[in-house]
Amino acid sequence: MAFSLACLDLSNCFDVRVAAGDAPQPKPHPAPYVEGLRRLGVRAKEAIAFEDSLAGVRSAVSAGLVTVGITTSQPAEELVRAGAAVAVADMADPRLRASMRLALREPPRT
Repeated sequence: MAFSLACLDLSNCFDVRVAAGDAPQPKPHPAPYVEGLRRLGVRAKEAIAFEDSLAGVRSAVSAGLVTVGITTSQPAEELVRAGAAVAVADMADPRLRASMRLALREPPRT
């Protein structure tokens, strides 16, 4: 993870990181997300997950997070079937904002 973040010049962008060995069980178990929430000091209902794998979606959903599927490696239908609230191609998709409102439990803007 450190190498990937460094290559993308993102090393200083994350205060908390959870790698494969940081949780007692790997995805699709919820343990990686539970550990991340613990380290951040937030509850699942205060967070949103972005996942591009079926195991990742299952992990995040099992941990109680609203989860957005990103269709880089799986079809939208599969990500939604795994539990994603919505599946989008990228961060520009307008459905993303609606999913984030759902995650934050905010009413829709009129």
